[in-house]
Amino acid sequence: MAKTKAQKQVLMDFYKGVIAEENFVIVKVNSVPATALNIFRKKLQDLNVQFHFLKNKIFAKAVSGDEELSNVAYEGQLAILNAKDDIVSAMKLFDELENIAKELKILKGMDEEELKKYKAVEFYMGFVDGKVLNAEETARLKDLPSKEVLLGQLTGLLVAPITAFMNVLNGNTRKLIYALNDLQNSKQN
Repeated sequence: MAKTKAQKQVLMDFYKGVIAEENFVIVKVNSVPATALNIFRKKLQDLNVQFHFLKNKIFAKAVSGDEELSNVAYEGQLAILNAKDDIVSAMKLFDELENIAKELKILKGMDEEELKKYKAVEFYMGFVDGKVLNAEETARLKDLPSKEVLLGQLTGLLVAPITAFMNVLNGNTRKLIYALNDLQNSKQN
């Protein structure tokens, strides 16, 4: 269905807003069942992440001002994943989408050989912190730990020296208590 000029302008403004945030991934969607996409979108809503299908020509016009983004050919059925804060956590959900789509394809009668070749989503490109990533670099983002895991690891690193210092300070007291307990046990026997 053709878009009106006003609808195209709304899309153009939306795409420009996404580009300004500098944290998005574009994926190629390969005949994913609507049920799988609905489940996927509900999970993304919990993370405050948006997932929209692209109108390629309008998106190409929206990125025309950016030198790096305008050099990409936007072809095929593409979708954009817009994560304001934590793109890695959102990208991990693509594995779930893949599994759900494959289960639905099995129910519809896809044979095993076709199922092995089937990829629900292929990474097309990414734009993270002002840097354009190719498909391989974008796919590697999914393997990074999430923001919460990284913050936990950082907290552990910051607390480790203090914990070690406290163990050293408590060591002499602990040894004295063990020695007194041993002395008391030896007197009782």
